[in-house]
Amino acid sequence: MINDEGRKIVLYGTEKDIQSFVNGQDPPPPQKGQIADVLSLAAEEKEEKLYHWPVYTPSTAPNLSKHLLLVVCDSSRYFSISDSIKNLGLVEFDHFIWYGLYRKKVCFINANCHGPLIAKYLGDSSAFRKKYGIHPFLAHASYFIKDKRPLDNHFLRHVDLLLYQNMLPTNNMHPTYADEYVLPRVSSSCQTICIPNYFPLGEMFHQTQELRVIRNGNCDAFYRDSLLDRAYNEGYRDVESIVKFVHSYRGNEDEVKTKFDSFMTRLEKRENRWDIKPVKWIKENYQKIPMMNDIAHPSKYLMLHTAKEILLKLCLQDSLEETKLRDYNYLHSYKLGPSGFVYPYVKNALGITYEDERIRKGWPNFGHSDGSNSPLHENGIDIYEFVKEYFLISLRILLPKDASIWSRKQIVSRSVVINFYRYLLGREPESEEIIKKALSSGKNFEEMRDIFLSSPEFCRLYRKNIEHV
Repeated sequence: MINDEGRKIVLYGTEKDIQSFVNGQDPPPPQKGQIADVLSLAAEEKEEKLYHWPVYTPSTAPNLSKHLLLVVCDSSRYFSISDSIKNLGLVEFDHFIWYGLYRKKVCFINANCHGPLIAKYLGDSSAFRKKYGIHPFLAHASYFIKDKRPLDNHFLRHVDLLLYQNMLPTNNMHPTYADEYVLPRVSSSCQTICIPNYFPLGEMFHQTQELRVIRNGNCDAFYRDSLLDRAYNEGYRDVESIVKFVHSYRGNEDEVKTKFDSFMTRLEKRENRWDIKPVKWIKENYQKIPMMNDIAHPSKYLMLHTAKEILLKLCLQDSLEETKLRDYNYLHSYKLGPSGFVYPYVKNALGITYEDERIRKGWPNFGHSDGSNSPLHENGIDIYEFVKEYFLISLRILLPKDASIWSRKQIVSRSVVINFYRYLLGREPESEEIIKKALSSGKNFEEMRDIFLSSPEFCRLYRKNIEHV
């Protein structure tokens, strides 16, 4: 917690954000008499005063180093803003902090892509929010930054609560995120809680997924699916026949159970290193509740249970009921990839009874990086839409076998046009003239795909599907 006793406060942000902060309750603002100045995020001052406080830009503000600068902004913008402040010679925690940490203990989540989900759930607890502020810099964010950021001793010394997954120096972020670096450098008063890393335990349920990233400009899909690929390789070409293949497939039940038992044994061994112990709960509930969205990412039910266990560790059990299930509409913003179905043969082998006729409240990708252009509404996608999405994202059907996966910018060929009709509209082209007209348009893969996705026929087909859900 930052000591601001005897220091004046300078607010740095947009007029709208600052007004919302000083008139709000969460996080609690400083006393108005304690506020000295306001810094504008704009390059030039648009107002001379905000309320009765003078407004400056960082380059014109006097005596910044003598005050405590509160950066009033969304957590996603703090990264870039803090860099610009450091360029003025100011040091985080000494001279400035994110406003969400003001008069709160600093929580740092050192974890993979599960970290932002834990942060969302903990943030639902009023008792947690009152006591802790989660630092905007999540370790997972560093994975997506070209310039990998090391952790420094000064930052770690100011952490009051460390939620961490076991990390090795060979992690994907930076060697300084490893346990052997972080744990000796936090202060002796810092509370540390080792939280579960559920990767890749989804293989217990999604037994045909393979962790092989498919990249289409953006990271559109993380996995190959051996069962869908098998259907394609055995000659099934339309969505209906592929879905029938999936539903009628009878895998080896003994192999399914053996793989499940093997992963459960691994989970029990890994749990010995964690302060949060999820195994008993998973064993009691995996047949009734989805545990993993895919091989790498836990379901909202497992994340909720994990967050509640953390609150219990922090003796904040009074606010457990405030922590509710969250829809995973924000999955794509954290690059978590699209979730998948647990196939019938796996359910039968493991005695799974829950139904997942539709998954992912939101939209299917259909080749788009975030699904935002799909005509489907919030009913999510069924197995037919899931199969169609898989083949469109991986480009297995729409592009020739020898084509590069980066071929989306190339002019479409005859086979691509025909496959658009087959797999988006579910029919053959009306005539040879229609094919020639499409080819003469000079459209590339992405442009032609968007024409089909926005066509009245495509929208009508999927509205019909939704009406019968």
